[in-house]
Amino acid sequence: MLAINQLFLTPNRARLHAILRTVQASGVQNLRTDRPERTTVEIRKRNNVHVIDAIRPDVPVLVYAHGFGCSQHMWRHITPAFEGKCHQVLFDYVGCGQSDLAAFDPVKYASLKGYVQDLLDVCDALGIERGVHFVGHSVSASIGLLASIERPMLFDRLILVGPSPCYINHAPDYLGGFERQDLEGLLDLMDQNFMGWSSYLAPIVAGAPQADSLGGELSESFCSTDPTMARIFAQATFFADTREELSRVTRPSLILQHGNDALAPHSVGEYMHKKLRDSTLEVLDVTGHCAHMSHPHLVTAAMQRYLSLA
Repeated sequence: MLAINQLFLTPNRARLHAILRTVQASGVQNLRTDRPERTTVEIRKRNNVHVIDAIRPDVPVLVYAHGFGCSQHMWRHITPAFEGKCHQVLFDYVGCGQSDLAAFDPVKYASLKGYVQDLLDVCDALGIERGVHFVGHSVSASIGLLASIERPMLFDRLILVGPSPCYINHAPDYLGGFERQDLEGLLDLMDQNFMGWSSYLAPIVAGAPQADSLGGELSESFCSTDPTMARIFAQATFFADTREELSRVTRPSLILQHGNDALAPHSVGEYMHKKLRDSTLEVLDVTGHCAHMSHPHLVTAAMQRYLSLA
């Protein structure tokens, strides 16, 4: 992959490998318990929580969750369509965007469970107990599905933008789009040359050349993320397999599949539609993995139809 062995090592590699060895030795399940319970104010600061309009029981609540290497800023083209109709909550996962990087725990965030807890913490901090319309992009689709299994009464509906329960092919029953060695090569590139990795991945995700405004924004977003934290999130994202959990989801969902998506091919959307009860599959005429950024009008229209908010 891109002559990986010819790329230069970054100074972060030794630090990264030391942390990853700690994560592997500790085990994904062994989350730290020596930290005190965080207050509502601390969680809102930790996850850089922003609320558009005050939350009231009689108004629908949209909670947006960004994808890997991104931040809540990526939803800026979507939120204006719902002002005055819904209360909207945006946040950054710890390790992303403007979150409190000091709160990053490499063991906790080595699996999607750590990010699920961030989502639930944010809802708790805002006093939201039910009725959430969750909107998750990419890996956050899986995070939202897992959160709905853990706390089904919190959620009303799930809107999944470019979801994938597993990026790895498991032929012949499941085609996620990548062979394991492809993803291992991608993470090797990340270890060896973080800037080169960002430049390589951004146009694939955008579905456009890096010179394109969207590709450039994604590349900048990837580059602005702490390399060590990004590497841990990448491992959790690209090697997650939540296929077995899909049958446990009880909340209705809208699957927004991109028409031409290198990260989540058509077969993935069809698989999820088959496995998720009470799901609706809509294929958007979009190239790339970020319709909410490249074609926000298509996403908002689909959301409005699904939520009957047009």
